[in-house]
Amino acid sequence: MRKVSATILGFLCVLTFEGYAQTITGSISGRVLDQQGAAVTNATVIANEADKNITETVKTSDQGEFGFSALQQTSKAANLP
Repeated sequence: MRKVSATILGFLCVLTFEGYAQTITGSISGRVLDQQGAAVTNATVIANEADKNITETVKTSDQGEFGFSALQQTSKAANLP
């Protein structure tokens, strides 16, 4: 019985460690346009996680496009300053 219990305990420990190795990430992308629908180039876009005081910043491309990748799975807000 001890050997079975030790085997089950070892198996559960392996499953626990594998769970910590997984990281869920996401991305935010979009396009910044002015009121006439023209692309806004070189605009600063900020992704902010207020709970942890983490901020990431990117600039828009010549087409007004921006993208954040590999963001941790939490609530984020993307905005223009």
